[in-house]
Amino acid sequence: MFKTRYTIFVCLGLMAAILIVYSGAINFDFIIFDDTQYVTGNHHVQSGLTKENLAWSFSFQDKGNTYWHPLTWISHMLDVELYGMNPGRHHLSNVFFHMAGVLLLFLTLYRMTGAIWPSAVVAALFGLHPLNVESVAWISERKNVLSTFFWMLTLLAYGYYHERPGMLRYLTVLFVFALGLLAKPMLVTLPFVLLLLDYWPLGQNNRQAPNGISERTLYHLIIEKIPLFLLSGLAVYLASSSLSGAGNYASLESIPMTLRIGNASVSYIKYIGKMIWPAHLAIFYSYPDSVPIWQITGALIFLVSVSIFVLFLLKQHAYLAVGWFWFIGTLIPVSGLVQAGLWPAMADRWAYVPLIGLFIMIAWAGKEIVNRWQPKRITLVFAALAFLMTLLTVARIQVGHWANSVTIFEHAIAATGGNWVAHNNLGKTLTDLGNDTEAFHHYSDALRHNPNSAHAHVNFGSALLGQGKIDEAVDHFNLALKLDPNFVEAYNNLGLAHMRRGHIEDAVYLFRIALQKKPYHANANQNLKLAILIQEKINRAVRRMRQSLNIDLEESGLDLKIVALSERKRDLIETVNNFQKALSRQPGFIRIEENNISAVSTVMKEYESLLPLFSKITKIQPTTADAYYHIACIFARKGSMQKAMNWLSMAQAIDAKRWDFYKTDPDLIKIKPNNLTDTQ
Repeated sequence: MFKTRYTIFVCLGLMAAILIVYSGAINFDFIIFDDTQYVTGNHHVQSGLTKENLAWSFSFQDKGNTYWHPLTWISHMLDVELYGMNPGRHHLSNVFFHMAGVLLLFLTLYRMTGAIWPSAVVAALFGLHPLNVESVAWISERKNVLSTFFWMLTLLAYGYYHERPGMLRYLTVLFVFALGLLAKPMLVTLPFVLLLLDYWPLGQNNRQAPNGISERTLYHLIIEKIPLFLLSGLAVYLASSSLSGAGNYASLESIPMTLRIGNASVSYIKYIGKMIWPAHLAIFYSYPDSVPIWQITGALIFLVSVSIFVLFLLKQHAYLAVGWFWFIGTLIPVSGLVQAGLWPAMADRWAYVPLIGLFIMIAWAGKEIVNRWQPKRITLVFAALAFLMTLLTVARIQVGHWANSVTIFEHAIAATGGNWVAHNNLGKTLTDLGNDTEAFHHYSDALRHNPNSAHAHVNFGSALLGQGKIDEAVDHFNLALKLDPNFVEAYNNLGLAHMRRGHIEDAVYLFRIALQKKPYHANANQNLKLAILIQEKINRAVRRMRQSLNIDLEESGLDLKIVALSERKRDLIETVNNFQKALSRQPGFIRIEENNISAVSTVMKEYESLLPLFSKITKIQPTTADAYYHIACIFARKGSMQKAMNWLSMAQAIDAKRWDFYKTDPDLIKIKPNNLTDTQ
């Protein structure tokens, strides 16, 4: 039974502290790392809650390298429906779920143990610890705070079920647990945690088993967890299926199991260290190439020793074993024994729920110390409050680093001494802000830390393309595809580079490959439509000009055919100019030479080959001014400027009214002689 007055006091205090820490998030922006995939670049999320998008949420379609978590997608869509693309409001949704999870954790522990102050301490540590800032301040980590909200709700529902077992209460536990799995499969370890709680504190409150769970009771408790374990197994299967076939899983050849076990063992110790001293926190910690054997040995000895120690004290201090194995067990899904996507050595967000186990150990050990040191009770209480205030201050500072992409990645570089993910993403951010010079330095640093990063090569290439350095950009795109033949962005950006060169057929081919690998890639789809449109217009103009090149000296209306050719030539020029204008809207535009557009280059060579024919026409029909005009154009294209001027002068003398047409031809613009004057 809750003591209402104290409960309200603690809840209000927790809410106030969390608001103090995270209030600045209302002014924060989206970041380019994952937020693009989850919100800002996801057309399903941006179009809000629709039947089509709800169906997409539950499908395996067009999810990139994210696992199956439909409820998380729906929560992002709901944010868009409520707030549009206001990033501050999206941040506040994360804060709300974090706050709700903190309050539910407090209420659950208090109801299960009857100990208000240790429960409050656990909730405060969970709510205010700087290590948990990443899960709250990062919009893409909605899955973490949302699933943890359902984790806590499941614990509370289970507590009520334990007090008075019944089918309705049991189904409530199953239902809430299932919702949590729909938000993130990290909840697969929750049935194991419920078994721990069955021993302590729930088992300790069982009058029939004052020292723990009896053998008969244990049997029934395990049986009732079977449906929960089955749901966990289904969640693992769905998560694995959603990632399979996309090249997301790291092979044992690339990262051996010995390295995975070694890194996982050492990471456990690092999490404990960051809990004690939360410094140098970063959004990404690079996976090591190797782990010193002494670190692995020391970590394993420590983990085994603590496990033996807490088991030895199981009957006297059961909370130590429960807290410790909560920490060990809930970290297993993210230990890295199985890896998918961009896998770091460790991640602050992965410790979000596991740290609760350590907080339980600290809070109840603190309670025993206070009870034994009654004369210094006030001093200990004030020390605990001072410690929580320190955590609050450090957490608020850590939250400030998440204001935008520049601040979070600059901090990551400072905290880790530099890693390729931080340099790469900071470079991309600076490119978007127009600071290419500094961006290039960060791309170089990213490739220095990880020469095999396809992402860094693509981002570097995109920045170079933006400055018109097409050849260098193409080199980076090709390297990216060599490293990752399925990298859609590399195909798309290489297609853009070929567009810049005028190689439209190659560009269309590359855009189509990108869409084969990711059918709903918005940029590749848009680029393909533009390339096909340009290709069709140029090919149509080329076909019409080629038809006009079929000139028979014996046919009637020869002069009209020559004029028609002039018009077709002008249409082709305008079509190419429109292509140039379309590309000129992109940064780093450099005008494409005609010879680089193969269809245009081919037909213009055919045009030049008609020089003898045009010479004959000037003799057969000496008053056909456009024949002289075409001869001038061909000589100009061949670099014979004096001859071009002479023939153009004759064309003007024959038909001065055509001068406005002649003088704007790109072939002739550079040779306007002084003796050729505009004639009205």
